[in-house]
Amino acid sequence: MTESYFSEFPSVKKSQENRQRMKDWALRDSACYEKIEQVGRGTFGEVYKAKLKSQYANSTEEGKFYALKKIKTNDIRGKGEIGFPITAIREITLMKYISHQNVMNIKEIVRSQPKEVNRNIGNIYIVLEYMNFDLSGLFRKGVFFKEAEVKCILYQIL
Repeated sequence: MTESYFSEFPSVKKSQENRQRMKDWALRDSACYEKIEQVGRGTFGEVYKAKLKSQYANSTEEGKFYALKKIKTNDIRGKGEIGFPITAIREITLMKYISHQNVMNIKEIVRSQPKEVNRNIGNIYIVLEYMNFDLSGLFRKGVFFKEAEVKCILYQIL
């Protein structure tokens, strides 16, 4: 099968559009987002609920919430050098190429200004659409699913 055959599938066309959109990204400052609250924390970094400040938002973005996922930089091989984690690179790369209705798209990647607090290098944030909950959060709350719902979720995952 040739590449042109696969390019007819909607998900492949959407993936090509996503790659083009990411080429057009300019790395904006994270200050254009207003952090509302921290909604998650883990080994990867922190996740904040945020919205675009009005002077940066267009009519479709006005009042819309986003998730700012802060990428935690790490010490490379214990040498005191700061590095960007390979897991974050993998995540960004995969999300850039995957385009599906059940997978969140990256809106953009933003950076913060270098300050003493962030070791004078700034932080990198992945901007995603905001979801009120995730699957693991539902499991932690003890939500039970019907058999048909479980089948639907597994179908979406696989």
